[in-house]
Amino acid sequence: MILNAIIVLIYATIVLIGGIIGFAQANSLVSLIMGTVFAALLIGCGLALFKNSILGYYISFGLALILTLFFSYRYILTLKFLPSGNMAILSILVLIALFANRRFYQPN
Repeated sequence: MILNAIIVLIYATIVLIGGIIGFAQANSLVSLIMGTVFAALLIGCGLALFKNSILGYYISFGLALILTLFFSYRYILTLKFLPSGNMAILSILVLIALFANRRFYQPN
């Protein structure tokens, strides 16, 4: 579904920008690398979703789940809303949106 593709592409952009900001503010090379890798994977999934790919749907759901767990864990450790709490909430919203539109990816 096109709505899922757009959501995943916007999410990928935010993840990439977050990685760049993490590098710029904290000089964290890990943040830059992981932000770029996850963003690239999400962009690939978003493009696959434009073609109604069920594999793109499941991979993007899995990536959003991994990021939700990671940022939730980081928030619990630091209790700082920015960036970990913010990204955890955004990741949960992406999971909810993907899950709500799952019926469009039923195998024929």
